[in-house]
Amino acid sequence: MCNKALQVALLLQKYTKDLDDPFAHKLEIMLGLFGRKTRTAAMQNTQDTTLISYFPLKQ
Repeated sequence: MCNKALQVALLLQKYTKDLDDPFAHKLEIMLGLFGRKTRTAAMQNTQDTTLISYFPLKQ
């Protein structure tokens, strides 16, 4: 769900960046902040891993 919301925000930001309108500028800023906060929240929800967890152990 969060990934889809971020994709929508990035798409809207892409189309509003070329508009020369105060509302479009505010929307672009808000979408940028939303994207940054979403990515920050996603990074905070990750779990630490070790390099060896990606490779099978030899027995």
